[in-house]
Amino acid sequence: MSDINILRHRIEELGITRERLSELIGVSKSTIYRALNKPSRYKDTIEKIESYVSLGETMDNFEPEEEPTGETVTRKEDGTISATKRTTENPANLSMEKIAELFELDTDKWECTGYTAKSWNTSMKGEDGKPTMTRNYSVKGVFKPIVKVEPKREDIKWVFEEAQKQSNAYEYVKPKQTDKNDKVLVLPVLDAHIGKLAWRGETDENYDIKIAVNRFREAVVNIVTRAQKEGFYKIIFPLGNDFFQYDNIQNETTKGTRVDSDIRWKKLFKVGVELLKNTLDYCSSFAPVDVILVQGNHDNAMSFYAFESLRGWYFNNPFVTIDHDIKTRTYRQIGVNLIGFTHGDKERDNLYRLMQQEARELWGKTKYSEWVVGHLHKSYLDEKQGVRKRVVGSMTGTDAWHYEQGYIGSLKATQGIIYHKKQTGPYLIIHESVNVEEEEGQE
Repeated sequence: MSDINILRHRIEELGITRERLSELIGVSKSTIYRALNKPSRYKDTIEKIESYVSLGETMDNFEPEEEPTGETVTRKEDGTISATKRTTENPANLSMEKIAELFELDTDKWECTGYTAKSWNTSMKGEDGKPTMTRNYSVKGVFKPIVKVEPKREDIKWVFEEAQKQSNAYEYVKPKQTDKNDKVLVLPVLDAHIGKLAWRGETDENYDIKIAVNRFREAVVNIVTRAQKEGFYKIIFPLGNDFFQYDNIQNETTKGTRVDSDIRWKKLFKVGVELLKNTLDYCSSFAPVDVILVQGNHDNAMSFYAFESLRGWYFNNPFVTIDHDIKTRTYRQIGVNLIGFTHGDKERDNLYRLMQQEARELWGKTKYSEWVVGHLHKSYLDEKQGVRKRVVGSMTGTDAWHYEQGYIGSLKATQGIIYHKKQTGPYLIIHESVNVEEEEGQE
C-alpha cells in the first residue's frame, strides 16, 4: 500500500479517525497528520498505519480507558502510562507480567516495559506488643497498551488458495498403519520458537534456525519410531504453541515485545511451513494425522497463516485433516479419555473448570480428563477439580533476556503421549530430550 492516496482512501473507507489511529499505533494526532501529508519523512509512522488498516481491522477490542491501580497514574500522549504503588512483596522476584498484575492490569491488554523500585523499613507493633521491622517497597511501573490485530480467515484467503494450487501436483502416500488398534499418538512438540537466536557467549548455548529445525525434526522422528513398537491408528498433531519465535516484520511477538532472531520474517515463514509439511508427510506415512491449531503468545498471526497454508496444501489428502476449529481451546475424545489442547498462557486456574463447561457432551461420555499445554518451557503435572493439566516441556534454546532474568531450565525435552481408548489416562509417555553437545549451529 505504497500510494499515500490509496492509504488515505482506505482510512476514510474504514471510518477510522485520527484520534482512533493515535490510540491504535501509539503516536500523536499531529504526527499522523504530518505523516499523511509528508509520508517520505515519516516512514515508520506510515508503516504502522498501513499494518492496521490493511486488514480492515477497526480494533474494537482495544480498550485504552483501563488504568492501573496505584497512588499516582500518568498517561502520556503515545498511550503509555506510568503508575506508582506500594507493596510488601519484593519486586525483584517478580516477572514483568507479575508487575502488571500487581497494578491489577489485564496482561492481555497491557505490557510492562520496565519498572523501578525503592525500599524502606517500617517499625510496627506485633501481636505480642513488641516492635517488628517490616520491609516496604514502592514500585513505579511503565505500561504500554497491546494492540491486537486478529486476522480472519477471509483476510488471508489467498494463502489457502495459493497452497491449494501448488498441491495439484502433490501425490500423497497411503499410511503403513493399516490394522486398527485402540491407541492414539498425541505429538505435542511445543514451544519450538523457530527463528530464535541465542549465542553461547551470552547464554551458555547456541540456538538458531538450523538447530531449531534439526531439534524439531529429530524429536518427531524419534518419538514416532519408538511409538511404532506399541502401534497406533491415529496421530493428533497440535500446530502452533509458539512454533515461530515472532509474529511480524519488526521481529516482535503478538503483544509487541521485540525478540532476538537470526532470520527475516519471510524466510522464517517459508522455512517453518516447509518443516511442517515435511513433518506431516512423515507422520501421515504411518497413520492418518489430525492437525489442530493451538495459537501461542509469540506467533498468533503467523501460526494462523501457516495453518491456512497447510489447509490448502492438504485439501485433497484423505490422510491429513486440518481442523476447522480455530478457537483458543480444542477438545478431542479418545475412547474413555477427554483431552483438551491450549497454549496455557491465558486461562490460569480457570482451565480446570472450562473443560466441563465447554465440552459438556464429551465430558459426559468420558471417565478421564486432561489438558495438554505448553508455554512454561518445563514439564510437570497438576490436578484440580478432577482435571489434570499436563505441561509439556520445550526443546528451545535460552535467549539473552531469559538468561539474564535467570529463567533457565535444566532439561530441554518434549513428550509423545499414547492414549488407549479403553484405558483411563496416558497409556505410555515417550520422553525425548536434546543432546546439546552434538549440535552444530550457524556460528
